[in-house]
This record gives sequence, structure tokens and C-alpha cells, in this order.
Amino acid sequence: MAHLLIEYLYLTVEAVILESKQNIVNLGFPPLIASFFFERFGNKAFLLAKWYKEARNYRNLPDDVWFSKSDPGNMFDRPRHATLWDFVEMYEAAASGDLQKYAQARNEAGYGSPEEGMDLAKAANMWLATIKENFFGDAFFARVFVKDVISGQIADLKPYSKLPIATAEDKYDKKRVFKDVAPVRQYDNGWKWINVGPRCQLIGGKMKNCGSTGVMSLDPDRTMMTLFDKGDKPHVVVTYSPNDKRVSGDEGVGGTPVKDAYGDYVLDLAKTLGARFDFDKSKSPMLSLKGAVGSENVRAITPVDGSTYYFRVDLNNGKTWYTNRYTYVPEEDITKMMPEYENDFTKTLVGVFHNDSRSLFDRKIVRYIPAAFFQRDGLS
Repeated sequence: MAHLLIEYLYLTVEAVILESKQNIVNLGFPPLIASFFFERFGNKAFLLAKWYKEARNYRNLPDDVWFSKSDPGNMFDRPRHATLWDFVEMYEAAASGDLQKYAQARNEAGYGSPEEGMDLAKAANMWLATIKENFFGDAFFARVFVKDVISGQIADLKPYSKLPIATAEDKYDKKRVFKDVAPVRQYDNGWKWINVGPRCQLIGGKMKNCGSTGVMSLDPDRTMMTLFDKGDKPHVVVTYSPNDKRVSGDEGVGGTPVKDAYGDYVLDLAKTLGARFDFDKSKSPMLSLKGAVGSENVRAITPVDGSTYYFRVDLNNGKTWYTNRYTYVPEEDITKMMPEYENDFTKTLVGVFHNDSRSLFDRKIVRYIPAAFFQRDGLS
């Protein structure tokens, strides 16, 4: 009686496995890929397969080339090229041992006819490795939310299982960013720095960037620090490299320079982390200068048209320089060369840095001095 029960349970489990695979196939995946999902992810397979396809279709392509036989070549004027489906067909043809069938699959994928006497078993293994590399190497599996689902970091999937991938990620990121961890730095006005991790879909959407540290640092433990206001709206992202003790890659929304009003927050974060701020690579002239000589030593000068082009830099050695960030002029030289100094100083600066710059350069009055030189040459 016991062996009948065991056989019944085995057949039941096998039926569930087959049904699960078929459900994934019904999403548009080749059976081989459906097997990969089920073998690697078990009872999470169908949910991950559904999210995978949603993530691919989010690109709004006319046809997702991973779920069709081959790219016809007219999409965005790209040449015809093989797809995941083609790789699967070439693998299955090679694994069948039928050279004619394999030759047909290769030709349809644009690879041409196989060599005479080709070892089909070796070809099958090669294509299987190619399929796994392309499939499991997809960026989908590197997403924070997906990685945490796969690893079991997210123990309860019920709050996410009925949501589209984009909505699920947004919900998870809000929980992860605002509830699960304490801010790195909290200010009395409600603003705060939060470590959002190396990737964050929430930040990508709200800051209009890629939502990752990308190539901002070579530190394997790099992470994004984000400045939020009291309403949880992000304004600044920087990359923190803990092994290098460095803060870099400061940006505002859409990759713009950090607004002057937020620069001191960036410098305070670096101080809080005990890290150096990579000021000479900052997109913000004000922040770059403040990073070089200190916040209290830099003052913006606004021309009559309302744009901030110039800065006064008061060094600790008692010297004062004026700059547009790229060139620097000692205060005494401006005083000597521009008699209207007392009458309209901002117009004087326009004359120094624009109208009369060629003659001033010839006379070695205007100097090219990167902000970093203030520190390296001891001018501060």
C-alpha cells in the first residue's frame, strides 16, 4: 500500500512540474528555457518568468526578439541577427544528431551551413552553453528586486506576486529605502542621506538616470547615496566607494550639476563618512570650489542677467581670487587693470573673463588654475 502512495505522490509532483513548465511555455518561452526557469527557481519559476517577459516588453519593441524565431532585420534598421529562440533551435537540432536538420537551423539563423563532418554532440554542448550564458547573464537577473526574490531575501512574495514587475520593484524599493534602513545622515529640517544600494529602480525613475552606480567607481562595494527632502523626494545622488573612502559622481536630476543650495549637504556627507570628496571632477562649479577650499571661503557673484558665472574665493593665506572655475584672477590684478572696479564690479568681471581675456592672458594676468591646485600648491 505504501509503495502505491509513493507512486501516486511521484506522479502528482511530476504532473505539477509538467504543468508549471507548460505555464511558462504559454508565456512564449521555448520549452528548454521553461526548464531552466523551473530547475533553477523552483516554485518561483512562473512568477519570475512572467516578470522577465514584462521587463523585456517594457522596451516597447514591436516584437521582443528573444521570443520570436529571428529578428527580421528591419527593426530600427538593424541587420538580421540570431535570437535566443534561434540558439535553442540550433541546440535542439544538433542534439538530435540530424546533420540536415542542424544545417537548416543554422541557415535560418544566419550562421550558414555547418562544416563537413562536424561533431554534433560538441556543437550541441556549445549552443547549450551559449544559451545559458545569454539567458542567465541577462540584466534582469541583476536587478536588486529580482536578486532578493531569488535569494529568499524577500520571504513573503504575496505583496508583490500579483503586481507587474515595474510596480513590484517600486513598492519594494520604497520599503527597502524608507523603512528597512536608517538614514546615513538625518538633518533637523527633515532632509536625509540614505544608502539606496548599488542599484535602485526608484531612484532611476525619480532622478531620470540609470538608477545604478554604473561606471562611477571601480570599487566592488560602491553604492549610491541619495539626498531626500522631508517629503522623500530625491535631489542629489553620489557614489560612495567605501574601500577607497571616496565620494564622487555627484549629480542632480537628469544628470545635471548639483544645485548650489545642496552642495553643503554633499560635503557634509563626505565628512560624516570620513571620506574625501572628488571635488575636481564635480559638474558643479560652486561645489568644486567649496570642496577645494571650504564652504565658508566661497561666495557666488551673480551678474546683472541673473546667472551665476563668477565666484569669490577667500583663501586662508589672506589672498582673494575671482574665478569662473576655469580661470582665476588675483583680486589685486583686477583692481589694477579695471578702474571701474568701484562702480560696477560684476561688469568688470565680465570684462576680465570675456571681453579682455585675450590681452590679459598675453600679459600673464589671468591664470589657468584647476581648483585642485589650491590644495596641492598650498594656496589655501
